[in-house]
Amino acid sequence: QLLRPPFLKRCIRYHQFTAISAPIKSLGLFSIDRLVTPADFSHLSDEVVIKIGKLRQKIISTNSSLDDKNVKELLLCLDAISNELCKIVDAAEFCRNVHDDIEFKESAENVFHKLSHIINELNADEDVYQKLKYISESDRNNASGLRLSAEERLFVNDLKREFESDGVHLSEEGKAVAIVLKGRLLRAESLFMRTISGPGEDQEGGGDPSSGGEEVLVGPFRSDEAALLGTVRAWLALRIPKEEPAAFLRVPLADRGVCAGVQQALPRSELRRQLWLGQQGSPNPNLAGLGELLRTRQLLARQLGHRSHAHRYLANKVLDSPERVQTFLESCSRALKPSVEKELQGLRAAGCQGELWPWEVTYWKEQRQGGGPSPGQELSGFLSLPACLSGLALVSERLFGLVLQEEPLGPAESWVRGQGRVHKLQVWRGSEAVGTVYLDLFARKGKFSGPAHFTLRCGTTGTAPGLPQLPVVALVASLPFHSSGPGPLLGLGQVEALHHEWGHALHSLLARTGFQHLAGTRGGPDLVEVPSHLFEHFARCPSVLPLWARHHHTGEPPSPGLVKAALEEKKAFRALEMQNQLLYSLADQFVFGPEMGDLTSLTPQQVFLRALHGVCEQQELFTQLPLVPLTKEETARFLRTDGPCGPVKLPAMNLLTHEHFINYGGGYYSYIFSRMYAAQIWRKHFEADPLNKAAGDTLLSKMLVFGAAKDSAEILNDIAGELDPN
Repeated sequence: QLLRPPFLKRCIRYHQFTAISAPIKSLGLFSIDRLVTPADFSHLSDEVVIKIGKLRQKIISTNSSLDDKNVKELLLCLDAISNELCKIVDAAEFCRNVHDDIEFKESAENVFHKLSHIINELNADEDVYQKLKYISESDRNNASGLRLSAEERLFVNDLKREFESDGVHLSEEGKAVAIVLKGRLLRAESLFMRTISGPGEDQEGGGDPSSGGEEVLVGPFRSDEAALLGTVRAWLALRIPKEEPAAFLRVPLADRGVCAGVQQALPRSELRRQLWLGQQGSPNPNLAGLGELLRTRQLLARQLGHRSHAHRYLANKVLDSPERVQTFLESCSRALKPSVEKELQGLRAAGCQGELWPWEVTYWKEQRQGGGPSPGQELSGFLSLPACLSGLALVSERLFGLVLQEEPLGPAESWVRGQGRVHKLQVWRGSEAVGTVYLDLFARKGKFSGPAHFTLRCGTTGTAPGLPQLPVVALVASLPFHSSGPGPLLGLGQVEALHHEWGHALHSLLARTGFQHLAGTRGGPDLVEVPSHLFEHFARCPSVLPLWARHHHTGEPPSPGLVKAALEEKKAFRALEMQNQLLYSLADQFVFGPEMGDLTSLTPQQVFLRALHGVCEQQELFTQLPLVPLTKEETARFLRTDGPCGPVKLPAMNLLTHEHFINYGGGYYSYIFSRMYAAQIWRKHFEADPLNKAAGDTLLSKMLVFGAAKDSAEILNDIAGELDPN
């Protein structure tokens, strides 16, 4: 069983429930009743449209002189509209990213766009908005004896802001333009993400890029490098059964793991540069795709009355303007500078000669350990996937009294062919069911490539018909699949990523809100990312990791010396890693901010080049990373053009594969902001005794239980105190 390797039975207490032997319920895909075939998505969406039409009619026909009882009923109707839509839209969003059946993915894509269009129309509905406005003003003026609870007040004001941000104030003609732009933006976002996913992977232990995708030829190799070339070719031959020209190496760019492995094997900086440049220009269609995405977001933001997309996105966040975010990021740059310089000096001491180009930083970070396996590589033998999941179970039980119970999937419930690819966990606290977590952790063709948390259904304690409802979430990763044995062995970075996503899952599972609209991770990223970053600390805690880490053959725990050495190795380049996050945040603010200028008359390629130059400028001003100059010939290859073009410079990040432009456009700074708050919470509540139940109770009662039903700044200040910029 996924969570119960035999050697862990003595370490972790598991509860048995009579439900485990109960017959499997006849559930549809993702536990959704009657979602069994691709056509069912369309049928269910049609039903939702009818339901929300009736709910809307009930809202707008409510007497204009609302009393306390009518207001409560109206708010429940508003949340019911949100709930009915989200249950299908969230399922469609997940399905189009992970399902292995193309018909299901296409059906989900169609329904996602259809219901997104309806959401856009609802958010511009003047009649519904006027009801919200009336309630908000009556509450503020204490009129009509109205007595809203704090959560109801936040719900009303949050919805009211959404309507105002989405253009309810526009003329009918202006609303129509905005809705068209929103549809265009959805298509641009979907295309950008599909292009990143590429041909994907589906394997036992390795990649399979032979199904297509962009490649780069690296070489020529010298005659004294022939043996190395043969070794790398032999390794790649399992993945790319293609003939290669003599003295050159053909590398698939869609498989990032293969690229990273080859990069470490290349003996000369010149060859490493070739591979890095190939990666920077891939996937090429996203060059125009990103340009279209940036231009459309700007057009939409301006149509809705905002200076830029960043202004629109940040309006109700803790840092509520691009100016405040930029000030924060510049302060981070100053704070990081001494530590980054120290780490760069360490790379030079390890043997890196000349400029520390991006491909050299990556290469020498690995080479710094010298010959033989590093402590991190040695510790990986103790970090099997089942052991890591047992560690998550252990921490969840100690802090919150949760028990994870694996349950068989129903015949229509899974979205992947083949046994052992998807797992289902029921989460319990005593005899109380808390929610459901699906685990889809293995790589395959066409699947969303990175680690992620998806909400399939928000939990709510609401009292409307059909409620309360328990949350259903899914955690996604792209680990190699093994049909037998201990499962994949993980690096510390992968263990951190799983803990990060588990932090999101706990936020979804443990929130207790009266409105599903405010449940779990529905809040802004500067709050939502705090629990996920906090749980990364448990992955690298020297007193917690040995409680679950076990060698995949012997079942023995790692020695304290190995754990200490591996953790020291992992944090050896924390400042450089944070500087990369800083660059991503600076790039995000620039491309979605006012400094991009007017993009209306520019082609997508011109928009991309403006973004590229701006990101380069941010890198030069606020990091110690060098820009990479291209020759005219390299620029032409990068832009895939035969026309005249001047040489350009490239930043240390690949804009074409930065998937966070989609979900965090304008808000990527929150990764650093939340990481700093998470560090304060860890030091204040957990560092001295990481598995202290009292600390878990504090985290639950002061943060997780609220979901988004309390002001983010108030939650953070209450549990962590004022943010310390150091």
